[in-house]
Amino acid sequence: AEGLRLLGYDTSQRRPADGWMFVHPDDLERLVAHRRLLEERTTPAGPGDVPPLRYRVRSGTGEWRWLETVAADLSDVPEIGGRVAFSRDVTEAEQRAQALRESEARLDALVSSLRSGAFIADAEGLVLLANDRLGELFGVPADGAALIGLPVTDVLARLGAGLDGAAALETTGGLDAPRHQDLEVA
Repeated sequence: AEGLRLLGYDTSQRRPADGWMFVHPDDLERLVAHRRLLEERTTPAGPGDVPPLRYRVRSGTGEWRWLETVAADLSDVPEIGGRVAFSRDVTEAEQRAQALRESEARLDALVSSLRSGAFIADAEGLVLLANDRLGELFGVPADGAALIGLPVTDVLARLGAGLDGAAALETTGGLDAPRHQDLEVA
C-alpha cells in the first residue's frame, strides 16, 4: 500500500493483482534478474550485499518515475525473519543526471568540432576533455581521449615536445609543418 501511495495511487481503490504491470518495459528484465539474484542466494544478504537497483514505474498520474530499491535477506535475524526492501523516488536525481549527460555530450561535440586544438581541465589541473585536433596540430601521436585524466602540465609538456620535434624537422626540411599552432585552453 505504501508503494502505491508513493506513486500517487489512491490506496482506497482495489489493488492490482500484478505489481509488475507498473514497471517500465525496458527495465522489467533487469528488475526480474535482480529479484532472482536475491531469491537464489544460499546465504542471507545483509544491507549493502546486493547493489541498489534503479528502475522506472508508472505513477498514478501516468508519468514514469524512477525508483531506487535496496533489498536484503534478513531471514537470519529473528525479529525480521525474511526479506526486506526499501524504495525511494529518485526521479529528480535521474533527471539531473540525464541533463548532465546531455550537456556533456553537447560540450564534447562542440570541442570535437573545433578546427583548432582544444582541451578543458578541472580545478585540480586534470584534463576533462580534449579534441583529436590537438595532437594533429602539435605532432603528438595521441587522440583527445588519450589525454583525458592527465595533468595539464603533462599535456603541455607533450605539446611542447611535439613543437620542438616539429621545429627540428622543419629546419631540416623534413616536415611541412604550420608556422603556428592554434590552442584553446579552458
